Amino acid sequence: MYFMSPLIFNTHVPLKDIDIFHTCVFTTLVFSQLLHSYNFRFESKGIFRRGIYSNKFLNLSIAGSILLQLAIVYLPILQKVFKTASLNIYHWSAIIISSIVPVLLINLINEIIYARKKTLIKQLL
Repeated sequence: MYFMSPLIFNTHVPLKDIDIFHTCVFTTLVFSQLLHSYNFRFESKGIFRRGIYSNKFLNLSIAGSILLQLAIVYLPILQKVFKTASLNIYHWSAIIISSIVPVLLINLINEIIYARKKTLIKQLL
């Protein structure tokens, strides 16, 4: 995200908006890790094969973490503490894409591994 931001936001001076870039990178890291928790929960099958909403505590903790991240990004007192900056819709779209793509790739890899294990077990039986 940090290296792609100058290309995405059409600026070649990342030091000019360093707080925005750091906020984008930090928020991408937070969101990707939150979404990645679903990959660990459903390691033997893909996240789309099982009920994502079946674990209320996981979903509540993810929702709470997202609210805390939004507070860090938008509340002035927390912006000073964490040295963050407010983000616009373009920043958020890049953050969401950058957070979702790795999760989907890992999900695809888990699906392939699961299918191979299933085939191997059938061959052994």
